[in-house]
Amino acid sequence: MRPWEGEGDEQEPPSSEHSRAFGKEPDMEDGDPKFFIFGDVFDGYWWRLRSVSGETIESSGRIHLRKAECEREVQRLKEERYPYARVRDATIG
Repeated sequence: MRPWEGEGDEQEPPSSEHSRAFGKEPDMEDGDPKFFIFGDVFDGYWWRLRSVSGETIESSGRIHLRKAECEREVQRLKEERYPYARVRDATIG
């Protein structure tokens, strides 16, 4: 089983409630969601957006062949919908 195929890992888009919940003030950085970029050169790259409590808010839903493509998608979402989200690189190698 590949890491993105784990049990209970739904690839559903976030509800509008989740999207609104993260339109926070800049001084609330301890409570900001985080994008995690996962993968390696053999399996490809994907991302997840997680809340402070560890819940998946949104995920890529597809595998990117190149890390740069995955990073561009994360950056676009960060600019459009999650401006205070942090980005963490959890790739291997």
